[in-house]
Amino acid sequence: MLQKTLSSLVMGTITIAVLSSLPQLAAAQVSAGTCVTATSNDKWMNTAISPALSGTFTTLFDATPSASPLNAVVALSKGSQSAYTGFATLVRFNTSGDIDAYDGTKYAAASTIKFAAGTTYHFREVVNASAHTYSVYVTGPSGVEQTVGANYAFRSEQKSVTSISSWAVQANSSDKGSLTACFGGGSSSSSSSSSSKSSSSSSSSSSSSVSSSSSSSKSSSSSSKSSSSSSSSSAGGAWTGNFDGFNTPAWGSAWGVAVPGDAQSFGQKDAGMAAFTDPTSPDGHQVLKVSYKAHSTARSCGASCPLPDGGQFYQSLTAAGRTDLANAQVLHMRYYVKFGPNPDGSAFDFGQAGKMPGLWGGVEGKESGCISTTQGWSTRSMWRGPNKAELYLYPPAGNAKVACGNDTFWGSTTWSADGKWHYVEQAVDRTAGTINEWYDGKLVLANFNIGTGYNQWPIGGILFSTFYGGHATSWGPQVDTTSYFADFAISTTYIGP
Repeated sequence: MLQKTLSSLVMGTITIAVLSSLPQLAAAQVSAGTCVTATSNDKWMNTAISPALSGTFTTLFDATPSASPLNAVVALSKGSQSAYTGFATLVRFNTSGDIDAYDGTKYAAASTIKFAAGTTYHFREVVNASAHTYSVYVTGPSGVEQTVGANYAFRSEQKSVTSISSWAVQANSSDKGSLTACFGGGSSSSSSSSSSKSSSSSSSSSSSSVSSSSSSSKSSSSSSKSSSSSSSSSAGGAWTGNFDGFNTPAWGSAWGVAVPGDAQSFGQKDAGMAAFTDPTSPDGHQVLKVSYKAHSTARSCGASCPLPDGGQFYQSLTAAGRTDLANAQVLHMRYYVKFGPNPDGSAFDFGQAGKMPGLWGGVEGKESGCISTTQGWSTRSMWRGPNKAELYLYPPAGNAKVACGNDTFWGSTTWSADGKWHYVEQAVDRTAGTINEWYDGKLVLANFNIGTGYNQWPIGGILFSTFYGGHATSWGPQVDTTSYFADFAISTTYIGP
């Protein structure tokens, strides 16, 4: 077993930012661009990480296999290790010529990702040491990031590990070849946390950051948090939004949302939809807590449905000062959602069906709602009892549409009602007339055809929409239920966790 210490290898520096429970931010310097080559001799090439990483953090590394197929891994562990069982996370170039990762007791992959000899692959590994899970994403020659695995469990022998202090490379003697891995290498200069990024102290493209948070939320520097409700970036960058100061004029301005609401919105002024302080918030800001009464349904049901609940509001990217995003041909939108627990402690009851946020464009109020001729479009999601997940599409007029929207299920993927945060991302391509959707990093709809006519209007932005319905109380839950929403982001490129 070979052991090195990152701080002893002088090849540039990166900043590891550790956000503790204290308000101050601690930082340590370690080497970046450190490259290690493992040949097919079964030896583990260990390199220490100091200080150790805990909570939720992101690591970036490049890996170049000399042959395909191969049998080689890049792994993270607590302390240096000399056997597979000692590692918490393992990313493998396998004997079938594919890239996969270890999930609890076996290797698995979200899809087949082939690798070629002599080609460099850029990896982004998001680790939640507290939950003993990790997600792996890889970018190959195409420049498109693909999900290797999302929310994989640490190897079962390491299921109690809560910190990472070493990384290693190994090439098995069963297949001839070598694997070179560069920790902190590649073209990115910061970790891929969408809302609050811990940036490298150097702007060099050869250095990267590894960011860590002591809670289950994503990393963010305390200096990057402000009392404003949204850290909306300048034109050309991503827009991010949270729920600090929800439904105040400052929040409405940052989001481009009418406050306290307009004719097409509902729920904004209700006690059942309010900002809430959640210690597990993905971005460290307040989240939006939405309450639904038992048997509640759509507001449009009228007097025959006395228990409407949930809420809906429209974002205008133009009003938020982001005409660059409103006019984009391809737009990504991502948010986090947590279903339950309910007020009585029970798991979330999905009832028969309910609405979830999506993108929209056109005339407000004419983009959905069981109307025969839409003057716009919307790409909300839905749940269908018990927990099926789907795209709920209202295309522009001229496309095939049923009266109350087109349903396309996410295959076998379902909503998780486990009281934990999960993230949803969708990307609308107005030129191609397609949509992609991801759930916890898994691609659940790929280049799905949504028709034509989306360029008739600028993109409105987020259609925040959540309620049970249908138009009868039978659509609603049997008990009072609660959901939470957080950390919205909009970009012209893939956002991820």
